[in-house]
Amino acid sequence: MRIAKERAHSARRALRAWRRDGGAKRMKAALLSVALVLSQLLGALAPTVALAAESSSWFDNPNGTRYISDVVGVTREQVVGELESHQGDSFYLGTPYLGLGDTGDMPRPNGDHGSYRAGMQCTGFVCYVMAAAGGNPYSALSTNGANWWNTNVWERICKAQDVVSYRFDTKEELLASGLAQRGDIIVATPDSSVPVSGTDRYGNTWDGHAGFFWGSSPSDDLMWHSVHSSNGFGTIESGNQTSAIQGKVWPSHYILIPLGQSRGRVTVTKASSDPAVTDGNTLYSVGEPYTASSLTRAARRTRGCA
Repeated sequence: MRIAKERAHSARRALRAWRRDGGAKRMKAALLSVALVLSQLLGALAPTVALAAESSSWFDNPNGTRYISDVVGVTREQVVGELESHQGDSFYLGTPYLGLGDTGDMPRPNGDHGSYRAGMQCTGFVCYVMAAAGGNPYSALSTNGANWWNTNVWERICKAQDVVSYRFDTKEELLASGLAQRGDIIVATPDSSVPVSGTDRYGNTWDGHAGFFWGSSPSDDLMWHSVHSSNGFGTIESGNQTSAIQGKVWPSHYILIPLGQSRGRVTVTKASSDPAVTDGNTLYSVGEPYTASSLTRAARRTRGCA
């Protein structure tokens, strides 16, 4: 009992001395400093989180007044022609995924790396192709506080230039829309559930992705892109490739940025004017199916009769 009382008495003396020497004030000041730092960190992070949640909404602009091809100065036909000319070689395909710091601050495909290492990141590949096709992406996209090599350049350019774009919550929605055409730009933006300063469930850090839609039809799940690594939820490998459409993190939203107006499709069907007589009648035929050349000849004859 006596020992316990002495320990309690010593503790009270130590507390009085700590208070007398300013310990309480120092502790209070330290706590205030910690609170201030946390406030500043959270304040700085809040706009970034808000941007992550809001940025993909900039892309939902189906009634925009310009196409990305107008901004960059290149047509869909030029971009597709450039890519198709290298479908069967390794000019682009197989180029390692490397950041600009490793390639002399410019994208360098296998077929044109000069004295630098060959390598491209995702937006660098898109910009290189558009430049090779005759456009000026490096200068056209580096406006409004954006840099051509950063995936947020697509968000900024769509907003600032009123560029036509379509936003889809999932890849499946994009493919079911019927809007995608070969050569269109696809941008994957992380969902707001992915922490900006953290990782998704597969360990991937917050990042966007870009590439070209490369399907033969709007529903084909195919993209030509430069990929940094396997991300845990797909089967892709690092490097430039044609593979399934996907982002760098899960989940992501998918943005379609058309390279010009849709070409559209025309369906022409031959039919009898009196099905009651002709249906099931083996002696009746509507003739050979229409072809592109026969439709062209018919259109010319029609114009000649006007």
